[in-house]
Amino acid sequence: MTEYLKTKFSRLEIQPENFGHKIVTFEAEPGGLNVTESGLHYANFRYRSVFYFERLPQKHLALLVLLVQNWLDRFDDTRREAKLDRPKFEVISLDDGTHVNVDAAVDFLDPAHLVETPGGQLVIFGKEYDAGTYDLLIAETLEEIDEHVANPA
Repeated sequence: MTEYLKTKFSRLEIQPENFGHKIVTFEAEPGGLNVTESGLHYANFRYRSVFYFERLPQKHLALLVLLVQNWLDRFDDTRREAKLDRPKFEVISLDDGTHVNVDAAVDFLDPAHLVETPGGQLVIFGKEYDAGTYDLLIAETLEEIDEHVANPA
Protein backbone atom coordinates (compact mmCIF):
# COMPACT_ATOMS: atom_id res chain seq x y z
CA MET A 1 0.00 0.00 0.00
CA THR A 2 2.89 2.34 0.74
CA GLU A 3 4.14 2.41 -2.86
CA TYR A 4 0.61 2.83 -4.16
CA LEU A 5 -0.03 5.83 -1.92
CA LYS A 6 3.25 7.39 -3.04
CA THR A 7 1.96 7.34 -6.63
CA LYS A 8 -0.94 9.55 -5.50
CA PHE A 9 1.09 12.41 -3.96
CA SER A 10 0.61 14.70 -6.94
CA ARG A 11 -3.16 14.23 -6.99
CA LEU A 12 -3.35 14.63 -3.21
CA GLU A 13 -1.13 17.72 -3.39
CA ILE A 14 1.34 16.55 -0.75
CA GLN A 15 5.13 16.37 -0.71
CA PRO A 16 7.03 13.12 -0.06
CA GLU A 17 8.46 14.53 3.18
CA ASN A 18 4.87 14.92 4.46
CA PHE A 19 4.23 11.17 4.34
CA GLY A 20 5.40 8.25 6.42
CA HIS A 21 4.36 4.90 7.79
CA LYS A 22 5.19 2.52 10.61
CA ILE A 23 4.04 -0.76 12.11
CA VAL A 24 2.55 -0.06 15.53
CA THR A 25 1.39 -3.53 16.62
CA PHE A 26 2.53 -6.99 15.56
CA GLU A 27 1.46 -10.40 16.81
CA ALA A 28 1.61 -14.01 15.70
CA GLU A 29 -1.34 -16.37 15.91
CA PRO A 30 -1.38 -20.11 15.15
CA GLY A 31 -1.61 -21.12 11.51
CA GLY A 32 -3.30 -24.18 10.08
CA LEU A 33 -0.18 -26.40 10.30
CA ASN A 34 -1.00 -27.58 6.79
CA VAL A 35 1.62 -27.94 4.05
CA THR A 36 1.22 -25.67 1.00
CA GLU A 37 3.42 -24.72 -1.96
CA SER A 38 4.97 -22.09 0.32
CA GLY A 39 5.78 -24.59 3.10
CA LEU A 40 4.26 -25.39 6.48
CA HIS A 41 1.63 -22.77 7.39
CA TYR A 42 2.88 -22.29 10.94
CA ALA A 43 1.42 -18.91 11.90
CA ASN A 44 -0.34 -15.78 10.79
CA PHE A 45 1.14 -12.37 11.41
CA ARG A 46 -1.52 -9.85 12.41
CA TYR A 47 -0.29 -6.27 12.43
CA ARG A 48 -1.40 -2.67 12.24
CA SER A 49 0.32 -0.11 10.04
CA VAL A 50 -0.22 3.61 10.39
CA PHE A 51 0.20 5.79 7.31
CA TYR A 52 0.54 9.44 8.18
CA PHE A 53 0.01 12.48 6.02
CA GLU A 54 0.96 15.97 7.12
CA ARG A 55 -0.59 19.09 5.66
CA LEU A 56 -3.00 17.29 3.35
CA PRO A 57 -5.35 19.80 1.74
CA GLN A 58 -8.68 19.19 3.48
CA LYS A 59 -10.44 19.10 0.10
CA HIS A 60 -8.60 15.79 -0.62
CA LEU A 61 -9.49 14.00 2.63
CA ALA A 62 -12.37 12.03 1.09
CA LEU A 63 -10.16 11.05 -1.86
CA LEU A 64 -7.48 9.73 0.51
CA VAL A 65 -10.03 7.60 2.37
CA LEU A 66 -11.36 6.23 -0.93
CA LEU A 67 -7.85 5.46 -2.24
CA VAL A 68 -7.05 3.43 0.88
CA GLN A 69 -10.34 1.54 0.66
CA ASN A 70 -9.92 0.93 -3.07
CA TRP A 71 -6.44 -0.55 -2.59
CA LEU A 72 -7.76 -2.87 0.13
CA ASP A 73 -10.71 -3.94 -2.05
CA ARG A 74 -8.38 -4.72 -4.96
CA PHE A 75 -5.39 -6.33 -3.26
CA ASP A 76 -6.34 -7.63 0.19
CA ASP A 77 -8.70 -10.52 -0.53
CA THR A 78 -8.49 -12.04 2.97
CA ARG A 79 -9.82 -9.06 4.97
CA ARG A 80 -13.39 -10.29 5.38
CA GLU A 81 -12.42 -13.89 6.17
CA ALA A 82 -9.83 -12.68 8.71
CA LYS A 83 -12.38 -10.24 10.19
CA LEU A 84 -9.94 -7.35 10.09
CA ASP A 85 -11.15 -3.97 11.28
CA ARG A 86 -11.99 -1.31 8.76
CA PRO A 87 -9.32 1.37 8.35
CA LYS A 88 -9.55 4.16 10.90
CA PHE A 89 -8.62 7.75 10.11
CA GLU A 90 -7.62 10.23 12.80
CA VAL A 91 -7.83 13.80 11.48
CA ILE A 92 -6.43 16.99 12.99
CA SER A 93 -7.54 20.26 11.42
CA LEU A 94 -4.88 22.91 10.63
CA ASP A 95 -4.90 26.41 9.20
CA ASP A 96 -8.57 27.15 9.90
CA GLY A 97 -9.50 23.84 8.25
CA THR A 98 -7.75 24.27 4.90
CA HIS A 99 -5.24 21.50 5.70
CA VAL A 100 -5.33 18.40 7.90
CA ASN A 101 -2.91 15.92 9.40
CA VAL A 102 -4.18 12.36 8.94
CA ASP A 103 -3.17 9.07 10.57
CA ALA A 104 -4.66 6.11 8.69
CA ALA A 105 -4.53 2.90 10.77
CA VAL A 106 -4.89 -0.26 8.68
CA ASP A 107 -4.88 -3.84 9.94
CA PHE A 108 -3.28 -6.64 7.90
CA LEU A 109 -2.93 -10.42 8.17
CA ASP A 110 -0.14 -12.34 6.43
CA PRO A 111 0.54 -16.08 6.61
CA ALA A 112 3.95 -17.23 7.84
CA HIS A 113 5.29 -20.40 6.21
CA LEU A 114 8.21 -22.54 7.29
CA VAL A 115 10.44 -24.68 5.09
CA GLU A 116 11.92 -27.96 6.31
CA THR A 117 15.67 -27.34 6.50
CA PRO A 118 18.46 -29.44 8.05
CA GLY A 119 19.82 -27.38 10.93
CA GLY A 120 16.75 -25.11 10.87
CA GLN A 121 16.14 -22.86 13.88
CA LEU A 122 12.59 -24.08 14.63
CA VAL A 123 11.70 -27.65 15.61
CA ILE A 124 8.12 -28.72 14.91
CA PHE A 125 6.89 -32.32 15.09
CA GLY A 126 10.53 -33.42 15.44
CA LYS A 127 11.59 -31.76 12.15
CA GLU A 128 13.81 -28.70 11.69
CA TYR A 129 12.41 -25.66 9.88
CA ASP A 130 13.40 -22.14 8.88
CA ALA A 131 11.26 -19.25 7.66
CA GLY A 132 10.28 -19.62 4.02
CA THR A 133 11.10 -17.05 1.40
CA TYR A 134 8.42 -14.78 0.06
CA ASP A 135 7.99 -13.24 -3.36
CA LEU A 136 7.42 -9.54 -2.78
CA LEU A 137 5.50 -7.71 -5.46
CA ILE A 138 7.34 -4.46 -6.07
CA ALA A 139 6.21 -2.29 -8.95
CA GLU A 140 7.16 1.15 -10.12
CA THR A 141 3.65 1.89 -11.38
CA LEU A 142 0.11 0.79 -10.58
CA GLU A 143 -0.16 -0.58 -14.14
CA GLU A 144 2.56 -3.12 -13.30
CA ILE A 145 0.53 -4.33 -10.33
CA ASP A 146 -2.61 -4.53 -12.47
CA GLU A 147 -0.71 -6.59 -15.05
CA HIS A 148 0.64 -8.97 -12.36
CA VAL A 149 -2.81 -9.51 -10.88
CA ALA A 150 -4.37 -10.11 -14.32
CA ASN A 151 -1.55 -12.42 -15.48
CA PRO A 152 0.27 -13.97 -12.52
CA ALA A 153 3.44 -15.88 -13.32
